[in-house]
Amino acid sequence: MHEDINYDDLEGNFSNDGKNFRTYCPFCHHHKKNLAILVETGQFQCFVCGETGGRVKLAQALSSTLNSAQQDLNKNQQLQPAHSYLSLRSITSSTHNIQTDGTYLHIPYINYKTGKVQATKYKALNPTNPYKYKLEGKTTGYYIPSIESFNSADDLIIVEGEIDALSVLELSPDSKITSLATLGINSLSGTVDLLSTIPKTFKTIYIWFDNDSDDLVKSKVRDAVDKLITALKAGLNRPEIRLISPPQHIKDPNEYLMSGYGPEHLTELLRASQRPPLPKIVKPAHIYFEPLLKFLKDKDRKMGHTTLIDGIDKALGGGKRLGEITVTHAEAKTGKNSLWHSMMFMWLEAQIPVGYASRELSPESEVLPHLLSIWKKEPIVKMDLSQSLEEFDRISSLNSDGPRPNSLNLLENSAEENSAEENLPTILKEFRQKLQDWPLYFADGYGVIEFEDLSTWMLALIEEGVKYFWIDHLHHCLIESEDYKQVAKLCMQLKAFALKHQIHIDLIIQPKLTTPDQKLSKSTLRGGSVLGQVVDNIFILEREAQIPNVSKLTLDTARSHLAKEGTITYLEYLPQSQKVVETTIVKEFTNQNVDSADNFNIDNKKL
Repeated sequence: MHEDINYDDLEGNFSNDGKNFRTYCPFCHHHKKNLAILVETGQFQCFVCGETGGRVKLAQALSSTLNSAQQDLNKNQQLQPAHSYLSLRSITSSTHNIQTDGTYLHIPYINYKTGKVQATKYKALNPTNPYKYKLEGKTTGYYIPSIESFNSADDLIIVEGEIDALSVLELSPDSKITSLATLGINSLSGTVDLLSTIPKTFKTIYIWFDNDSDDLVKSKVRDAVDKLITALKAGLNRPEIRLISPPQHIKDPNEYLMSGYGPEHLTELLRASQRPPLPKIVKPAHIYFEPLLKFLKDKDRKMGHTTLIDGIDKALGGGKRLGEITVTHAEAKTGKNSLWHSMMFMWLEAQIPVGYASRELSPESEVLPHLLSIWKKEPIVKMDLSQSLEEFDRISSLNSDGPRPNSLNLLENSAEENSAEENLPTILKEFRQKLQDWPLYFADGYGVIEFEDLSTWMLALIEEGVKYFWIDHLHHCLIESEDYKQVAKLCMQLKAFALKHQIHIDLIIQPKLTTPDQKLSKSTLRGGSVLGQVVDNIFILEREAQIPNVSKLTLDTARSHLAKEGTITYLEYLPQSQKVVETTIVKEFTNQNVDSADNFNIDNKKL
């Protein structure tokens, strides 16, 4: 670890092997930890702004930002009660030992069992401060604004943040109700551990989490509430649990307080609270009759959508089913991208919408040239387009005062561009029309992508009617591709998402390090045995070493009883048309030296 990059001063996380560090970017100040640092060399990359460089450049940027933040924190000797800030939030009865240095709030985290301050959280008063939070000490995993109130109150309201917890106390001046804040909906373990082990008993525990408008956040809140309820019911003390439903326009307890609601309104809100729905443990078979009929009528769920490659459809017992994940497991240079693009081309020609998150290949320089080559039946990168491109440049300069657009990336026409459309060289006009015709949608960016960003992209396309998604390569999505737990976690998230939204997801997963003679199987998948249990179909793609341009695709694992594990489909790559087609080897192969596939009787089925 280099002495000029002090990781103790940075808010972030080391990878499991300690080789990488993830923190906030000092260049774009993005609110997520999207800056990756290779600890050994100090090389870094931000996956938001794209800034890259070495340790000297990074150390200088971090030093500037950290020195500024440290200067702010060094004002501790000038601490004062945070009356002004809290009063702006309508919290006036007490500061509850919260102080400020003018730049940060100093929020003490008190350990309930010891009564001592265990940690101090610094919260920036200015929302533009790139270091919004800093923590000194080890957090308790929960925030209790008043131990005295916590011990004397009859009822407890669990909220998400410190200011919300203070707002509840402001709304309950008689101290019959107290509050506790979790560290967010993703960090409930500290709260659960406290409430399930302490002898203190509350008559009623209310849950009042933020009322977010975003559907994805709403889903996370519901999941968090369910987990919290389950944990509380399993603890030492089993209080009555109720859910608070504030007015729709109110986001959280502090907004409720600032909107003019008082103690009497809180009483009414608690009275109107509801018990959480009982868990549906008992489910008699007859309630599934109508869902069963719906499943039997839904061809895409029961049989799956055809891949338009007969051998693959036979292996899957129909095609690609909604709610499933299909993995293509292959080593490098085995033709997996060529296979994908060939299948994708046929789907696009059939007007089947496709969402493509290519984390390795560039859309404009690799994916689209390949798809257009399959369509033209010849590699377009070898075509002489110089005259057409020069003519396009001339037309562009005559019809636009601005900079020349990219040649093949004109999917949205301005009025001036429309007037020049008919004058485009024929081949470029064909390219443009084909790109407009294909229902193909790319995910933005390259390399690492968070599941939250990936799911947001898929949700947007689901709204547009897209049901089939292709993600390559899975190891490029993660900063630690050899961390099998992270690989398995991402696949479990994708599987849950596919089931919930009834979509199909295709993945390319390369093998973990293998010995030269080791055969590919689900045990060689990055992600290990857990991944093999999560995905529905695993195809293994391997080169036929002695037959040029021919690969063997084997269905290794399948969940559906209609599928046939072990089914082999032979595929041939046609260099001229750049397409992959199914091929049948009708002459038994004998182990002999051959120079080309011409020595064999190969019957190509052009699909």
